[in-house]
Amino acid sequence: MTKRARGRPSLRALLLAVNLFSSAIPISRLSLFRVDEHELVRQTESELIAQAALVSAMLSVRFWT
Repeated sequence: MTKRARGRPSLRALLLAVNLFSSAIPISRLSLFRVDEHELVRQTESELIAQAALVSAMLSVRFWT
């Protein structure tokens, strides 16, 4: 066995750190996807409300004038 330099992490510790870091990236991205999804739902909802108001106005002009 060779002596390890003082303060230098072992190979096991380095591999564990790399694995934890590479596992944390996708997990953190899932929360960002959730935020993106909520924003898209809000945007789609407001666009549908605007379209419904337009269709309602067009129908009221066409049928009640």
